[in-house]
Amino acid sequence: MTKDAEKVLRRLYRAYKKRRRVLGRRQAMDFLIADEDAALDGIPGAEAYAALCELQEAGFLSMYTHGGCELKVAALEYEESRLSRGLSCLLDVFSKLRP
Repeated sequence: MTKDAEKVLRRLYRAYKKRRRVLGRRQAMDFLIADEDAALDGIPGAEAYAALCELQEAGFLSMYTHGGCELKVAALEYEESRLSRGLSCLLDVFSKLRP
């Protein structure tokens, strides 16, 4: 997965977490075009679209034809395990540095 796609997924996940405070799980996973634009503010449109396409191909979301998207459970699981993946990578590097 490219860094742009990870950045887009991270932003959508943050927006999902905020929406989850007031909405049900399914509703929070559903991003209308305005919600998607707000979550991806600051990312140029072409880059955001390319990253969304990549995320769809990876099975992390479904894009709507009229705009917007729906996060899939795989995306939520991926983001929730991000910290443990980072720690595993860090520990791996340290283990290689030790004689």
